[in-house]
Amino acid sequence: MKTILHISYIYISLIIIMVVVNESVRNTKERQSYSYKGIKAIHTGEQSLKKCSWICHNNTTFCKKYHVKMKHDYFEITDPIYFGIIGLLKGTGSYGFANIFFLVIIFPFSIFYMTVKGVFYKKV
Repeated sequence: MKTILHISYIYISLIIIMVVVNESVRNTKERQSYSYKGIKAIHTGEQSLKKCSWICHNNTTFCKKYHVKMKHDYFEITDPIYFGIIGLLKGTGSYGFANIFFLVIIFPFSIFYMTVKGVFYKKV
């Protein structure tokens, strides 16, 4: 029980660190923030050839053309996975909630859980 409590503290600490780091890098310049349904995002919605913005979220083709540094030959492998995940999340009926639930909570927790199980694995 004590080990599970320690592992839980580590997991919660990692989530807190992730949130603190994310919030600490907010854009401090006065720019036009991207807004969707009245919610303002951290980053801008301005189109830029130098860095990603919400334009890349809404227009993947633009981002792939100007920001992706890997060989474009790999798109035939990565695109079905990327767009498949997006399709599955949209298929839930609540893309935003599903995105947070699966990609921010369940998936990282699963990786953490499997790592901890591997560390405490005992051979019989």
